[in-house]
Amino acid sequence: MTRIGIIGDVHGHSKELIDMIGALESKGIDRLILLGDLVDRGPASRDALRIAAYWQFRARNGEKLYYEIVKGNHEDGYVRVFQGKPKPGRKDKSSPSELGLYKSFTKQDLNFMASLPVAIEIPEMGYACLHGGIEPRTTDLYDPWNLRTRYLNKDGHSIAGIGSSKTWWGQVYDGRFGTIVCGHESHKQPTRYENVIAIDGEGFRRVHGMILSDEDETKERAFTCLYGGTTKEVSFVDASEADRYNSWEATEAWLESYRAKKAKRTGGRDLRYASKPRWSSSQSSFDW
Repeated sequence: MTRIGIIGDVHGHSKELIDMIGALESKGIDRLILLGDLVDRGPASRDALRIAAYWQFRARNGEKLYYEIVKGNHEDGYVRVFQGKPKPGRKDKSSPSELGLYKSFTKQDLNFMASLPVAIEIPEMGYACLHGGIEPRTTDLYDPWNLRTRYLNKDGHSIAGIGSSKTWWGQVYDGRFGTIVCGHESHKQPTRYENVIAIDGEGFRRVHGMILSDEDETKERAFTCLYGGTTKEVSFVDASEADRYNSWEATEAWLESYRAKKAKRTGGRDLRYASKPRWSSSQSSFDW
């Protein structure tokens, strides 16, 4: 009989990560899985990364255990810069839009990020943990594309960054790899779809988590921690009530106008988040 704690995207919010870990630990868990995107955007990316890499939690049997972590697209972006490799589908070498955070990482940090798996399976419960998503054509749960899949075009293929589609991959995923617990696409509340549980709240300024159990009457319990707040147990919402950060459809002309206005307003920086980094210039962002 097992209870597994799972935490969604952290994005440099180390205080909220610590609070969420403590809340899940207090419920008595046997494993703790982090869904990637530990870094970027928040005030303490290096702290969040090193908590994940080196801290331990106390399992309900009293044993101290390390966290299990899947790779997010943001970790993968920094690894590709470090290794001089292009991002999937591109030929040019990856380069960070912000060098400050990248230069703050040690080789040990970057090698740790490189070592993270794309997915963690929980076959005894019929679940798998993944940062991104599954395209309808995907046959491999560990395909690197799965780090980045978010919205789909009319052919069922991933759209890079913001795209003109209402189809989030979790709406059409058929359950071939079991129920997927994922991050990458921000939801205001932990949300349960037919074959997917979404627990990324970063776009709504919160860290989400959950406990998965094969022994409790309620086998899935949801938690959230607003930035600057403390962790609270909440209810899942279902797909009909989903509030996703990118759930809209736009024309290409509108998208071009949006990008031009945003670049002029922000100088190319992402200013959605009020928290300030601990280095002088803007955070880097690897949305694709």
